[in-house]
Amino acid sequence: MRASAPKKFAMFAIAVFLAASTAAAQMPDTRWYTEAIAANPDTANFIIFTADQLAGLAAIANGTAEGVERYDFYRKTITLAADINLSVYDNWVPIGNVCFEARPLYKTSSTPPEIWPGQFSGIFDGGGHVISNLAIDRPDADCQGLFGRIGSGEVKNLGLEDIDIRAGNYVGGIAGLVNYIGITNCYSTGTVSGNARIGGIAGYLMGGTVSDCYSAAAVSGHDVVGGVAGLAADADVRNCVALNPYVAGTDVRVGRVVGSAGGMHPPGYYPLVGNAAYAGMKNSDGDTAWINKGVHSFDGEDITAAEINADGTVGGRFTAEKGWTIEDGLSIDLNGETVVMPRLIKGSTVSVASTDRVIPQDNGSVDDIAVVAPVNTLITKFFAGPNPISKSSGPVYFYHQGKSIKSGTLTDYDATGNVINKIHISENPNGRDVARNALTMAESAEPRRVVGTWDLKDRKGRLVAEGTYLVRGTIVTLDGSRERVSVVVGVR
Repeated sequence: MRASAPKKFAMFAIAVFLAASTAAAQMPDTRWYTEAIAANPDTANFIIFTADQLAGLAAIANGTAEGVERYDFYRKTITLAADINLSVYDNWVPIGNVCFEARPLYKTSSTPPEIWPGQFSGIFDGGGHVISNLAIDRPDADCQGLFGRIGSGEVKNLGLEDIDIRAGNYVGGIAGLVNYIGITNCYSTGTVSGNARIGGIAGYLMGGTVSDCYSAAAVSGHDVVGGVAGLAADADVRNCVALNPYVAGTDVRVGRVVGSAGGMHPPGYYPLVGNAAYAGMKNSDGDTAWINKGVHSFDGEDITAAEINADGTVGGRFTAEKGWTIEDGLSIDLNGETVVMPRLIKGSTVSVASTDRVIPQDNGSVDDIAVVAPVNTLITKFFAGPNPISKSSGPVYFYHQGKSIKSGTLTDYDATGNVINKIHISENPNGRDVARNALTMAESAEPRRVVGTWDLKDRKGRLVAEGTYLVRGTIVTLDGSRERVSVVVGVR
């Protein structure tokens, strides 16, 4: 009998270890933010790669990040640079967890920031990446989703796959409540359920737009339930497709695309435009009878599985020009019929011309003349971000993974080979791990650090023209090793 005690203790120890490991893994990381603003307080662009960094964004917006002041990211851009699996966060806390406390419906530049705690007001650019296994289980909580409440902000170019959300009112895959601006180029799969104002993409739209989105999530609730959006009040839902296996509710305000819509619209204005829904979608009664069909109606126009599979764009809605691709498409089971839907093109947040090339000619040597491929978002030991970058977005940052850098000077060339500027590279003594992707973490624990910036200006201090630029040179590490590095930066 006594001999079994060590085994029981071992099992207990393993259980404790696993529980501790899970808890330790749920560590919101805000260093991507604090490091960037320490280098430049006016930073307008941030990059995140991991689940912990995404949780750090939520902690900053919600005011729960230790040692970091609450911030809503108004007029700032956060770009997702890798796919993220959120399974380690078994009950996700939404980004922007405020709901209906008394405050203005929308934010202006003169709105005092102190009355805006807890909502997200920035631009979240998914970069074509996927966030998977988002789980929320709060039946009594309102404004639940990846984002809780978005005010004067935007979410775009993002896929949510295999989500599982169970909450109260104002519940959506991307966001529970959205007032002004909107959601573009997004999709969701999985399940979304709640009480009232429930949608596969957004629960409650108070102004703004959901456009070029689709949802294949099973959606259910009590009142005002829609496959894409629950309620659109003074808001638009355009060019969206509902591919939900079912949309169910116990009240009459249940629609394939939108549960209900209304507002102060001028005569002849249609807030619902170009929307469609799978013809075989089940309703609350388990059949396919829907009474408000049409491109301007709650149920959208019928579209069959054959029509969905016909060209991979779903009637021209999800095209390559808008950032979608059918390659490696998403297979969806629609009550026994299989369709393949397009996914977003990773890194397609800014268009890159196929003719983009850089031909450096700094010394005329044949060995030093090379043609560089168009801008890409591959993450290597030396890279730039955001990339491509908008001219109005602020500086581009250079990151390095590996040995600490002693010094380095890089040359910036334009597309014709002319020298534009010199960029000095050095180790930030306070630099910390600001970015890792899944492959890097599997292969190495080396941190990636900010080692330099370019303000998008030439040697005379003038803002450069839109185009493609090659940044190249040699860095010297602390042990005296020399390393040649290069990266192509797109300026748009």
